[in-house]
Amino acid sequence: MAKVVSLKASTIIETMVASVIFLTAFLVGLETVVKVNAASQSTLQYIEVENQYRLCLNECRSGFYPYGEFVKKYDWGTITIKIEPYEYCDEVFLARIEVKTGINKYEYYHILEK
Repeated sequence: MAKVVSLKASTIIETMVASVIFLTAFLVGLETVVKVNAASQSTLQYIEVENQYRLCLNECRSGFYPYGEFVKKYDWGTITIKIEPYEYCDEVFLARIEVKTGINKYEYYHILEK
C-alpha cells in the first residue's frame, strides 16, 4: 500500500525569514548587474574617445589640417588640434592633439612628415 506523506505548515516567522533571505539575494544580484552595466558604459565611452583621437591623428598625417588650431566638440568632450612647423627641420611638422573628457585631459605630441 502507498505511504502517505504529510507536510507540516510553516509558521509566519519562518516564512518572513525565508522572504528576507530571498529579497537580500535578489538585491545583491540586481546591484551586481547595475555595476557591470555602468562599467560597460564607461568602457564604450573610452573606445569612442580613442577612435576619435585616432581619426584626428590620421587626418593630421594626411595633411587635412593647415597650420593653426582647430577644435572638434563631441558629447563626451573636445579635441583640440594644433599644427605648427617643427623648428629644427622643414620636412616635418608638429601636431599636438589635446583630448578633454569631463575630468580627464590628455596631450599627445607627434612629429609627422609633410
